[in-house]
Amino acid sequence: KKLSLTGGKFAAPWMKTSMTFDSDLNHEGFSESLGWTWAHPNLQALNVIASMAFFPLVFLLARELRFSFRTSYLGALLFVFFPNVWYYGGTAFSESLGIALGLAACVALLRGRRDPRGYIAGAFLLALAAAVRPQVAMIGIVPLLLVARGKAIATAVAGRALIDRRCG
Repeated sequence: KKLSLTGGKFAAPWMKTSMTFDSDLNHEGFSESLGWTWAHPNLQALNVIASMAFFPLVFLLARELRFSFRTSYLGALLFVFFPNVWYYGGTAFSESLGIALGLAACVALLRGRRDPRGYIAGAFLLALAAAVRPQVAMIGIVPLLLVARGKAIATAVAGRALIDRRCG
């Protein structure tokens, strides 16, 4: 954590341009700022590990969506060479970790069509992904709703069959 207190005449605490203020203007009064630096080496290592998981996660997601092996492989290969994956993959930003968790959540949720444990694990991973990057929840909500809808339809069909058997 860094706390900065300034008093008296001081330079503007923001970037000056010709549109904002005169370049030789100094402000008078008090200024304070509080900030954190999250660029911790462990966070950077975590993002590198998350970036290394992109290829298998995209491949597994494509296979869960029933794409062929070749299409899944080429899609995963294309994804890992996107410029934003290369740029954010070695930094301490939360993009890589959020995307990796979101992809893992989508894979687990879609696997939940066959195994209830996959559905629970996917919901947990989606919650973790949303905690890291809230935007990822918009991606993971689609498989969540698809699987939940499929489970509701299967339950309704089974219930209807049970009622027909008892009554008929």
